[in-house]
Amino acid sequence: MQHTPSGFPIRLATESRHATERFTPVAHGAQNPGQQGACGLEIRVLGAFAVLRDGAPLPLPPSRKTRALLAYLAIDGRKHQRERLCELFWELPDDPRGALRWSLSRIRQVLGDDGSMLKADRNTVQLCLDNIGIGYAGIRGLTQLDLNACPLALLESCAAQFAGPFLADLSLPRCPEFEAWRAAISDEADVLHIRLLRALIERTGAEPERALGYAHQLRRLSPDNQNLAREIEVLSRAARQNAMTAQPVARALRVAGARPVEWELMRDRAADTGNRVLPLHRPGLRPRT
Repeated sequence: MQHTPSGFPIRLATESRHATERFTPVAHGAQNPGQQGACGLEIRVLGAFAVLRDGAPLPLPPSRKTRALLAYLAIDGRKHQRERLCELFWELPDDPRGALRWSLSRIRQVLGDDGSMLKADRNTVQLCLDNIGIGYAGIRGLTQLDLNACPLALLESCAAQFAGPFLADLSLPRCPEFEAWRAAISDEADVLHIRLLRALIERTGAEPERALGYAHQLRRLSPDNQNLAREIEVLSRAARQNAMTAQPVARALRVAGARPVEWELMRDRAADTGNRVLPLHRPGLRPRT
C-alpha cells in the first residue's frame, strides 16, 4: 500500500479528506449538535461511543469491531464496497465476509432498522443518515468558520458535546487502517475543541466565573501551556473578587427586603459604582421587621 510522506496510508488520507468535505459548515440557525434524528436516534462519538433513542442509551453489541463499524459508517456516510470494509476490520484467514454479515445484522438490531437506514446489497454497504442525529457532523462544520462570528450559544452547545477524545473506547490495534482513520479524526476533533474553548474564554472574559470553567477544560488539553496557567490565575482571582463583592451586597439587599429580581439590579448598580452598596430608598420598599 502506498503512503504519504508522513506515513499515513494514501487511501485513508483520501477517505479522511472526503469525510471532512461531506459536512457543510454550521450556519447561524443550524440545528444544535447532539439533536436527535427524525426517528429519535442519536449517535455520539466524542468520548465513549454511544447510540441513544429519545435520549436513552441503547445496549450495544459486545463486539468492539461491530461498534467500530457502526461508528465508521456513521461518520463517513458514504457507500462502501464490502471488500473494503473487510480489509478495514477483519484479517485473513478468518471469514471476513461472514464476519461482516454478522456485524451488519447486529447493527440492524441496535438501530431497530427495517432496511431504510442500513442499506446493504451483495457488494456495497451504506448507513443513511437522514433520520439519525450525528452531533459531530454539526461540530465539524465549525472548522471552516470564524468562531468569533458564531452565536455564543452555538459555541457553548458544541463545546458541551466533547465528553472525551474521538471514539475513546474503540481502539483496534490489529486494524491499522481503521486506527489511522480514527487517529486522523481524533486529531481534527482535538484541534477544533481547543479552538472552541479558546474562543469561549475570550468571549466570556467579562464573566470570569464563566470563562474559568472553559479555561480549566483547555488546561486539560494543554497541560504544559504556561501562558494558559497564568491566565487561569488571573481569571480565578477575578472570580473570587466578584464572589466576595456579591456576598455583602446580597446580604444588604435581603436585610432591606428586596426581592430576588431587585438583588440582581442592585448588585449591578453596586458594581458600577465601585462596589459600594447604595441606599435603597425606593417607594414601597421597607426593611423587614
